[in-house]
Amino acid sequence: MSNLFMLINAGACLVIVLRLMYFSKENKQHKLSAALLAYGMILCAGFVLFHILTGQYSHAEPAEVLFNVIISVLLVRSKGNVSQLIKGPTNAGFTKRH
Repeated sequence: MSNLFMLINAGACLVIVLRLMYFSKENKQHKLSAALLAYGMILCAGFVLFHILTGQYSHAEPAEVLFNVIISVLLVRSKGNVSQLIKGPTNAGFTKRH
């Protein structure tokens, strides 16, 4: 079971790294806080992926794997836009009260 968690974790980390690295900033305002968060996420997921691939990572906790899978899914849905992860969707189906 541990090998399955390691494989899923490696896949999720790869998705996180690639989705953030290939984020297109066309027609989007640059935000330093989002850029720094994305950079940190790339580094963290990249280090985990590197350690898994080199055999230096011996055990993956189910909670860690679930967290990485959730983050990778959210990043794919937001097309790599970290700002959407911070503030949420722009139209969440709520209407303004007058």
